[in-house]
Order: sequence, then C-alpha cells, then structure tokens
Amino acid sequence: MQKFTLWASLVCFFFLAGNVHAQPQASLAPGAPGKDAEWAGAGKQGIGTSNTLQSKVWFTLQGGSLTEVFYPTADMPNVHFLEFVVVNPASRKVETEREDATSQVRILSDRALVFRQVTTAKNHRWKIVKTYVTDPRRNTLLIDTQFETPDKTLQLYVYFDPSLNNSGMHDSAWSEGDALLAKEADKFSALVVSGGFAETTNGFYQVSDGLDQLKQSGRIVAAYPRADNGNVAQLGRFRSRGRVTLALGFGHSAAEALNAARGSLETGFAVCRRQYQQSWSRVFRCSRANRRSVSAHCAAASGTQ
Repeated sequence: MQKFTLWASLVCFFFLAGNVHAQPQASLAPGAPGKDAEWAGAGKQGIGTSNTLQSKVWFTLQGGSLTEVFYPTADMPNVHFLEFVVVNPASRKVETEREDATSQVRILSDRALVFRQVTTAKNHRWKIVKTYVTDPRRNTLLIDTQFETPDKTLQLYVYFDPSLNNSGMHDSAWSEGDALLAKEADKFSALVVSGGFAETTNGFYQVSDGLDQLKQSGRIVAAYPRADNGNVAQLGRFRSRGRVTLALGFGHSAAEALNAARGSLETGFAVCRRQYQQSWSRVFRCSRANRRSVSAHCAAASGTQ
C-alpha cells in the first residue's frame, strides 16, 4: 500500500512539473467587435470576372492590393481587402503592401480581363508580383503570387479582411486545418494556398488581429482559432517561399466555399487562366462577327458593295 501511494505521488509530481512550462492554448480572440468596418477607396485600377455562368465572382484592385470581391451578384461585396505582409523575424520589421511599397498595375491581354499587380518595397528589398483571374467553372478568385527578395530570412504572410454579406461588422472567422474560413448569414469564404499555411490566426480588426501582433512582436504570439461576431481579420504565414497560388472561394456554406477553393487550386492557376482567357476570346470573336454582319447588312441596304 505504501509502495502504491509513493508511486502515485511520483506520477502526480512529474505530471504537474511537466506542465509548469506548458504553453496555454489560445482561446477565442478578444476585443469584439473590433474597429469600425469601412470600404476601400473608389479609385479602382482593375476589375475582373469570368465570362461564364458557372462563376459568379467579380474582383477589384486598388492601392497595390485586392479590394472588394463580389459574390453571388455584382452588387454584393464580401471583401474589404487582401494584402501581403513581409516580416524580418530578426529585426521584427514589418512591411505591408499598402503602406510600405509602391505599386503598378498591368493589363496582360487586350482581349481578357487579366491584371497583374507589382508591388515593390520602398527600400527595394523585396517585390511581389500578383496575377489575378477567376475560375470560370467555380466561385473562386485565384492569385498567382511570386515573392522576390535576395534576403532568404524574410517571411511572407497574407492579411485578409473579409466583409461578408455587404457588412463588415457581423462576421465570424476561424481556422480549419490549413484553411481560413469566414461567414456571415448565408455567405461563406475560404482562403487556401498551395503549399499550405505554416500558422494562422483570427482576430478582430486592429484590436486582436494578426497584423497587430506582427507589428508588436514580429511574429504571431497568440494563434486564435476563432473570432466571432464582429469586424474580423485573418492572417496566415506561408509555408513555401517563391511562387504560390492563393485561392479564395465563396459559397452558401463552409463546405461549398472550401470545395470551390480547393477544386480551383487542384485544377491549377495555369489551366484556370487559360480557360478564363478563352471565355473572353469567344466574346471578341462574336463581336467581330457581329460587326461584319452589321456592315454587310448596311451595305446591302444602301445598295453598295
């Protein structure tokens, strides 16, 4: 009996001692509902959508970042903005595309709404090249992203501020595996990346979000799994360097949005871009044929050849 009591005491001692330095699990994000929601500026530099009935996503570009994304109709915005964040973990220096870089927008085709944003750090230490299309077969926006820098210690994050259902103040956001999901009412978004996220967090805009943590500590200190009912923002650090593809899917349920994002990512950016451009090429071919038909009709009516 004494041997059993001594053994039980030792087990309890080592169990408690082993948990003295254990890190507490992060709980729900504090600070609800966050700062007031707002929309991005009206001076858009690009707008795109697929010319198909299967895809009901429209995107806009402004100020070096992605701004409003509309789904399932062209009058229903669901995004405030999405930008990339570059962090030097040694110096804890944090730079964002909107504040610490200059940007250019290029139109890649005269027959399709394909846009490329190039953001270059004001200190010229890094550059991010982003090409945008939507998946013609799904409710997904795809961003082909190339991170260029001679400094291999720099880390790349994505900062996403959803504003679902035309309102930024009643959203909920959470992490599910390697995906960032958000919802309000019957509108859901899912953000995934090729190569996956190394870490994610969800918080309330400019109160407990991941960007605030980066600016204060140079890293994610508290990885909040969920933020409920407010102006939410999501942050994820990329596992891969160099070139990645982001997929932002939408749906009327979390599963629908996630399936759209993952399906587009599996199809691949190159295939989706080719299909996207082909959907617009048909419009230009029809337009040319219609112009020829109208010209022939007018010539016949006037009695000229």
